[in-house]
Amino acid sequence: MKIFFVRHGESEANTQNEFSNRGVRHPLTTRGVEQVTELGKRLKVLSFTEVYTSPILRAIQTTEILCEGLGIPSFVVDYNLREYDVGIFEGRSDKTSWAELTLLEESWTAEENQNKSIEGGESFAEIQERFERFYKNLVSTSTGTEAKVLVVSHGGLLKVGLPKVVKNLFYRDLLKNGIGNCEVLVAEAVKGDLGVSVKRRKL
Repeated sequence: MKIFFVRHGESEANTQNEFSNRGVRHPLTTRGVEQVTELGKRLKVLSFTEVYTSPILRAIQTTEILCEGLGIPSFVVDYNLREYDVGIFEGRSDKTSWAELTLLEESWTAEENQNKSIEGGESFAEIQERFERFYKNLVSTSTGTEAKVLVVSHGGLLKVGLPKVVKNLFYRDLLKNGIGNCEVLVAEAVKGDLGVSVKRRKL
């Protein structure tokens, strides 16, 4: 089974630099729609057997555009794929809050700090736990070894969650390099475990 993990297209939250990790605010920008449309053209050579998405608006819109372009009639909304919760920072856009989050994410590289979080938000350990829950459920219900699954989610969740289930993909590297809008990370599941990330593609 191959799983294509996709970060959503550019959203108004990105351009406004606002924490928007809950609910259905901040749709895709015009540029974001163009990014997703172009990605859909590139993915058209593939036949996806299943599609999953985060419930947050920018991910839903990304998935809708991709599915329309790929001729896929339906997709599954999975709450485990939402962006990670930043607690009291939700709705903020100030530099101080972003700097504090950056320090927290950097501290997560040390195992003893992985239960720390912004007040009211999720810790590294909690984020990884729910991402692993999604993966295990996906593997247990997948349509077989030849399945190609499209998963639309968020940069923060993917950089924390993927290293939990993908061999040879590390949080330190993803933290340093980031995951761009509409970037695709492809992983192959072998006997229930995900193998090496075999591709990174950014528009």
